[in-house]
Amino acid sequence: MNPQKGNPKAAIVYCLDPDIDEAVGSFLDSQGLHAGTFTRHPIQGGPLNIRDVEKSLGFVINYLGVRTIWLIGHVICRAMELELGKNDDDAHAQCLRGARSWCHQRFPSDVGVRAILMRSCEPNQKEQWRFDRLTYTGYVTIIRI
Repeated sequence: MNPQKGNPKAAIVYCLDPDIDEAVGSFLDSQGLHAGTFTRHPIQGGPLNIRDVEKSLGFVINYLGVRTIWLIGHVICRAMELELGKNDDDAHAQCLRGARSWCHQRFPSDVGVRAILMRSCEPNQKEQWRFDRLTYTGYVTIIRI
């Protein structure tokens, strides 16, 4: 365990698309993940390209003691469209399930993996979304995969 400042409990793998930054930040805050309690691993397509962050995930798990990986995908992902030629819910669900399975194969069994898909809403209408027992008013719908 790292005796230095900070004790992150989660690693967040998400798309580097700046359009989702605010929504990801709000979601993480609502889950009790504030600055210093998680590490960021943005990559084009997020969970689609999880293999590209294998070394950094291994470091935070093995050296910093992270025990939860959050995989956050989002609809209207340009990387998904470019790499897979499709961008529908089924493609996102398949991608998230594959990334979750990949994590379970590579990291210790006590590392939990949570996969979610963020669905954008129109900015002028606030929509309620639920995640586990949480209710939040925001500009995004969260679907647990």
